[in-house]
Amino acid sequence: MVRRMKLRVKCVPLGERVRETRGERLLTQEDAAREIGVAPRTLQNWEAGSVTPRAKHQRKILDWLGDAA
Repeated sequence: MVRRMKLRVKCVPLGERVRETRGERLLTQEDAAREIGVAPRTLQNWEAGSVTPRAKHQRKILDWLGDAA
């Protein structure tokens, strides 16, 4: 008999990771938006979860987070 383990992975929305990282780095939304290369309102929408970042911005966000593959 083969036993299988259930793997539980917590999936954190990208906007939430941006907000957490911005807080750790003590950056304002304006500063973080400038570093990522988007308008502050765009970053606000990502953090609020009302908008999902477009594919063209996802690589920039991952680079900014330090998760670039």
